[in-house]
Amino acid sequence: MLESTSIETVSQLTAEKKQEFNQLVADGNFSKSEQLEILKSKISNDNSDRLLGIKLTVVKKIALYVAKYTGRSIASKPLKSFVNYLTDFEGKSETGIRNGLIKYLHFNKTAAYWTARTIVFIYL
Repeated sequence: MLESTSIETVSQLTAEKKQEFNQLVADGNFSKSEQLEILKSKISNDNSDRLLGIKLTVVKKIALYVAKYTGRSIASKPLKSFVNYLTDFEGKSETGIRNGLIKYLHFNKTAAYWTARTIVFIYL
């Protein structure tokens, strides 16, 4: 269970996002600090950009998240290919992110799955 400050952060989520977060925590192996960081990112993103209707804005945020996660530069060829793939992808966001991570950034399936789930939780 998270500490009281984290519980306060969770209380800011909608019922749907609370359930999604709880599922992420139950299925993933996130430490307490990682859980809090995910929550803070979600709340910060919700507060700073309520209307994420522009696909490229979301793709940019995802690319920055993945670049930070992988330690790669946005200028690297695989990351550019990944971003190009996402901007043309028309299916379910989580599937596109997961497939892009595997194909262009060579994530293993487990890492791609959890990274995609976390990104979708935070940004969509």
